[in-house]
Amino acid sequence: MVLGRFERLQTIDLFLLFNVYYALNFSPLNCIAVSVTSGLIQDAFTGGIIGMNAFSKTIVAYSIAVLSSRLMIKHPFILMMLIAVSTAVDLVTIQMLNRLFSLPQMVLSYQVFLTATEAVLVLREGSSRANAPERFGVSAVSTGNIRTGETPVPLGVL
Repeated sequence: MVLGRFERLQTIDLFLLFNVYYALNFSPLNCIAVSVTSGLIQDAFTGGIIGMNAFSKTIVAYSIAVLSSRLMIKHPFILMMLIAVSTAVDLVTIQMLNRLFSLPQMVLSYQVFLTATEAVLVLREGSSRANAPERFGVSAVSTGNIRTGETPVPLGVL
């Protein structure tokens, strides 16, 4: 196995990175279906109680999908912080579920920041975009007027 040779690669949660990517690019309802499925697959591989990873991945993916439907998240530093926070929420949720079911506690380590920095390399889009305001961070988007059919317009860089 490739990941068995490299000790640092074993700490990266690829299922979480997949859920974050999917949450940034698709609707919240689709994110729920994908996160439950990937969480159940991860539960099947890791052992333990079935549904713990599915529950934590669903919380993270849904909250990111709702956030990304309101804001345009493009800057690599913002993505890194979002992934770091989502990794921390995922680990804390699993810790709370382990404590609830009286399971052995896992040790939190440098996994949060390692996953975040690796994810920026994976999720980063090219910096040569036609839209200059999107390159510099998070822009708020108005929802437009539904009756007149106006499209969402960037309100500015935050």
